[in-house]
Amino acid sequence: MRQFYKKLVLLCFLVCGTILTTFAQLDTKHYIPPMYGRSQVDQHWLLLSTPETTPFNVTVTDGAGNLITTASISVNNSFVYDLGIGYAAIGPVEASELNTVNTKDALILTADRPFFANVRHQITAQGMSLTAKGNVAEGTRFRSGHVISNTSDGAFPKAHFISVMATRDTATVTISDITAGVTFLGLPQTGGTTDDVVVTLNPGESYVIGADLFRDVDGVALQPGEQNEVNGTLITSDKKIVVNSGSWVAGNEGAGVDIGVDQIVPIQFIGTEYIVMQGNATTNADDLERPLVVADVNNTQVFVNGSTTPIATLSAGEYFYIPFSEYSANGNMYITTSEPAYLYQSTSANNTNGPGLNFIPPLNCNGLTEVQIGDADLFGTSSLNILAEVGTNVQVNGTALTNSLPVTGNSEWVSYRVDNVVDEVNITADNVINVALVTVEGARGAAGYFSGFNPAPVIGAFSTQVCNGGADLYVVNDDSYDTFQWLINGFPIPGATGSTFTATGEGVYSVVGEKADCGIFESNGIPVLDVCFEICDNGIDDDEDGLVDCEDPDCSLIPPCNPNIPTLSEWGLYFLFLLFLNFGVVATLPKTALATANKQGRVFSSGQFSFPLIPALLAKAVLWSLLIMVAAYVVILFGWGTITMTDFICSWLCFPLLVYLTHLLLFARKV
Repeated sequence: MRQFYKKLVLLCFLVCGTILTTFAQLDTKHYIPPMYGRSQVDQHWLLLSTPETTPFNVTVTDGAGNLITTASISVNNSFVYDLGIGYAAIGPVEASELNTVNTKDALILTADRPFFANVRHQITAQGMSLTAKGNVAEGTRFRSGHVISNTSDGAFPKAHFISVMATRDTATVTISDITAGVTFLGLPQTGGTTDDVVVTLNPGESYVIGADLFRDVDGVALQPGEQNEVNGTLITSDKKIVVNSGSWVAGNEGAGVDIGVDQIVPIQFIGTEYIVMQGNATTNADDLERPLVVADVNNTQVFVNGSTTPIATLSAGEYFYIPFSEYSANGNMYITTSEPAYLYQSTSANNTNGPGLNFIPPLNCNGLTEVQIGDADLFGTSSLNILAEVGTNVQVNGTALTNSLPVTGNSEWVSYRVDNVVDEVNITADNVINVALVTVEGARGAAGYFSGFNPAPVIGAFSTQVCNGGADLYVVNDDSYDTFQWLINGFPIPGATGSTFTATGEGVYSVVGEKADCGIFESNGIPVLDVCFEICDNGIDDDEDGLVDCEDPDCSLIPPCNPNIPTLSEWGLYFLFLLFLNFGVVATLPKTALATANKQGRVFSSGQFSFPLIPALLAKAVLWSLLIMVAAYVVILFGWGTITMTDFICSWLCFPLLVYLTHLLLFARKV
């Protein structure tokens, strides 16, 4: 069945629970693998939002392609879907579901305009938020990161996990470089260390591995001192996959516990230069506010705040938690690495407990220039941390910021702190910005990070069909580039150099954007088809008339919208009925008549059955069968209102059986 990959949209951040981490990424398609929750599993939601003023549909399916819901969203109409409670919800998996190929707990979301997809989880004292990264999340090499943990379970059983999901056929996924002493639940191990994991997945299939942290009754669970060694686990694949990484209820002694999970990106989108901004933690800050560097190659040196002396030198897969003391007095920290490395941030919006996990993008010359946050004070007193290049005009709700804070070791970037933000917050700039929101109320806090990893243009489409006069395509983030060049199937289209383009032929369209002193970037492709009819069972408005599937009058007379019309399986039953009827009549024919016909060479024997074939009777049978076919078409037209292509093809496949049956009946009547 044809699918129409629809467009790209904007903004999602609603926070619940203790520590929430959000990384906004705009795209038209998102994949979200499941998560392992060892304990404290409760309410699970999906939140969709967009900056588009015109409503459009987002199709939500599970990994197997089963439709979960179709959501209509616009800038003033976000959508929240209840995914369920506990392990019955779509998303969380329990220990018995680890190490198995899973399609029911993954999510695939598609639309024709840009949108953000955010999964939230809330229990009484903990919370989680994961925002899907869209196209940029797909890759073939990743390194995991997890919430810093060095204690026994206490009141809450803790766990780290890694989940993968395939987006291409027969992706062979390997999880390796597992540190000595690390054991993932239910997997083979040698000498107390889990062996490499190899699994083959097809699109929509996911696979989750989990490592329980220390608890007296667990036996093989990770002990204190081993708990952080899950960091840096290598995930590779020969085809593109997406990866979630994190911890479900984890933390340090005396600093509380919480859920920290994020969708990560492949190595081509990590870098060597980062700036992190401190959350709200003061008490227990060294347990709560610790950036985590994970190396992908040997001899990766880590430098802080412009120092030329490395604070750590790491081999591939090794990690280093940078002490809280390295934050400057301005609440920021400049981190560089000699080789591209992953950077996670263990952070807290609460000043005493509850660690979360942010996945930090490298400094980039291209990215978001506008961030919108709804109900910023929904969960208490809120503050903004904003990162921008020097000279950038940054405004919050139309008011220009002037209290820039220098970054030690980097004179090109500054940070801003805005306290007591309320209601709807709109942050705009004339250059790239990264925004973090921190919220605290009593023992409950929240933290979220807004940025984008993908510097490439993002294509939206007002139409994906050329039959309506042309498919109108546009660059969503057009203000991030100086020039454009549109492509069809990878080849430049002469003269197509604007931020919008009307496609008049089928193909996969993409666009190349160039920004001075930054580089050249190519977008993902968007298929355009010459299809003007509604496909009635795919949850998509194929003919773009505002009506989907059986709501569309085009589908009122055909399956599955009209159950009275014969389907392919029903025609198969008719075929078998005619076949058995032929055998039944042959079995009852008089043997004397068959013997007479046999002497004339007009009987063909096969096993226990003898089949007469009388040319004169066969000619009459053809005529009678044609009359029966015409009568059948009339009955179908008057009874169901239409003759489908299935009816036409299957009726003629049944015709030879009908002819021979009529011939047998004429033969039996004669004898």
